Amino acid sequence: MTAIYREDLECVLCGRRFEASIYSSINVSLDPSLKERLLGKEINVVQCPGCGERFTVGATLLYHDMERALWLWAIWGNEQEWAKEEARFKDMLNSYEMQYPGLARAVQGRETGRISRLAFGYEQLREKVLIFDAGLDDRIIEFLKVLSLSSYDPIGEPFEKGEAMGILFEGAVGDRIAFICLPARSDPLGFEIGRDAYDSLFNDPDAREEAFAFFRDALYVNFNRILAPSEVGGGERS
Repeated sequence: MTAIYREDLECVLCGRRFEASIYSSINVSLDPSLKERLLGKEINVVQCPGCGERFTVGATLLYHDMERALWLWAIWGNEQEWAKEEARFKDMLNSYEMQYPGLARAVQGRETGRISRLAFGYEQLREKVLIFDAGLDDRIIEFLKVLSLSSYDPIGEPFEKGEAMGILFEGAVGDRIAFICLPARSDPLGFEIGRDAYDSLFNDPDAREEAFAFFRDALYVNFNRILAPSEVGGGERS
């Protein structure tokens, strides 16, 4: 279902307080226009009635695609502590079990055919939508990001070991897969990987299992799980 609530906000520019409608969940099967609004960076963007400033409200958001059985959550927290955030989120879902039997199991992807993911912010949420729209497996995409750092370093000096950072999938066209790197201390930089690299990983049972092992039972499927393992059991293969 799609859910909206009213939130008391403060303008980030002039400080004026006002109320606005905020989405806590969007069902893109019932209303496909919400998907276009998300991809167009229009969901939970508000405008101050005083100065006219537009800004994004960092609210937890569920993206639900019933046709593809996708449950994608965007949260706002410290990505460098992703394991704590993931565990906290799983605990929250489990706490709903008595009221909504089977919800946690379904949302955490423990039912056949369901895909559940946890993203930090709307940019990562949009990335997951684009990956699944392209018919790709996000676990292979995240593993490819790691491999790209060893063969071609688009990051260089701004990247430090243990630092959560961003590489986002931009799209797949023909035989190329496009990414954009978002280092913490330099400008964004785009780069591409051949589609054959994805196909080689996906079609090789051993290589595919190596990639999948990093994300077994994971809601947070991101290359930082491998590069920046958390202190609470993150980044370990099982």
